[in-house]
Amino acid sequence: MATNPEIRRALLEKLGVTQQRLSQLAKDRKIELPMSTEHAVYTIAHEHSIDIAKHLSNDETAEIRKLLAQLGARNGTGVRARPASDAKGSEVKAKHVVVSIKGLPDKLSG
Repeated sequence: MATNPEIRRALLEKLGVTQQRLSQLAKDRKIELPMSTEHAVYTIAHEHSIDIAKHLSNDETAEIRKLLAQLGARNGTGVRARPASDAKGSEVKAKHVVVSIKGLPDKLSG
């Protein structure tokens, strides 16, 4: 079974990668959890906010949902979703946090 061309096209465009790089990402996904290449592409597409249900049957969408739950359970995150920090153009900025521990001086000499 071939990967749905609309989903593949949308994912290639969204990620800005070549077909070869998408194949590498799918291969990496299959290492995380055994699945077909098509299902690996669909789980990646879902994580990047592509509506796979628009293009897949209800049964296939349910299968992808199960795989996503299994992937999330393996990673301790529940159902995997694309983190907001993955959005194009977003930038993660470091934030300085000061923690004080009772009984220790504020600054340790080193």
